[in-house]
Amino acid sequence: MVKKFVDNFIFWLYDKLEEEKLRRKALVDNLVNEFIAEKAKLREEQRKLDAQKWLDQIAVKQSKCSHQKGGGLWSPPNDYAVWRHTFPDGHETIRCLICSKEWSKENGNYEEGLNLTTQSTNTASASEHVTYLSKDGEPIDRVDRYEPERCPPSKQNPSSPEEQYMPFITTRWMEYLKVLWKRAKTGSDE
Repeated sequence: MVKKFVDNFIFWLYDKLEEEKLRRKALVDNLVNEFIAEKAKLREEQRKLDAQKWLDQIAVKQSKCSHQKGGGLWSPPNDYAVWRHTFPDGHETIRCLICSKEWSKENGNYEEGLNLTTQSTNTASASEHVTYLSKDGEPIDRVDRYEPERCPPSKQNPSSPEEQYMPFITTRWMEYLKVLWKRAKTGSDE
């Protein structure tokens, strides 16, 4: 009888110890998770401070930049190191090649940058222009003139070239597609 009592007491004590061990493990896990969360929060705050410091340094550099080329004997007095680029969607941006300051219509300072480009010997650049095809195969070269109702794929003749209609086609491929379409219509191998 005493042995049974001792065995039961040992099992009960073992269960209590296991419960205490699980409770302590949960406490430690909770403390570790809180520590990790706090450390992540501090790291994020430091990242924001570092990013702001970096942006402030760039702003100071850009405010001191004259955006002018050279300054040597052979450079023109008012030649600006600015670059004007037009993206495929028609968006234009002007950037200083020295300090990376950017002028765009969205920033509201586009006119200042445009004035600098007129005084620069640099030429403007552009990405490949996006062109649309109408259902007649004629190019619609401006995004703002694209009319989806004029350019639907053909439902009557699924083997027609209209079925291969692609909304975004670059100008380099435009001529190639027109030649292929002409060959398909005439059946010749010109």
